[in-house]
Amino acid sequence: MGLKGLKRQDKLVEDTDQLANQFIKGASERVADLSPHAPASSGRERVYQRYTFSLNESVNEQIDQLTLAPRDFRANRSDVIKAALVALSSLSEVEQINLIRQVKEID
Repeated sequence: MGLKGLKRQDKLVEDTDQLANQFIKGASERVADLSPHAPASSGRERVYQRYTFSLNESVNEQIDQLTLAPRDFRANRSDVIKAALVALSSLSEVEQINLIRQVKEID
């Protein structure tokens, strides 16, 4: 066979490396598009900040259960908190205060 066979392998390895690099580059671009700091499709940039809350185990489990409730889309813990805020903001100020008071008394 001689060196002729090695040249073909080198070409095959080179082509494979080139395809692999293209795949990796494409994957990196797709992951960058999924980043929460990437511009949204509407053209405005979404910026998220991470916050920490102290929750007891019961509340933590309730949030987890509510994330599983939707059957036609996926909800995460942040979605549950945002929905709770929307629901709370639809109440009058007196109702909001009473509900917050109830929660404080439970803890």
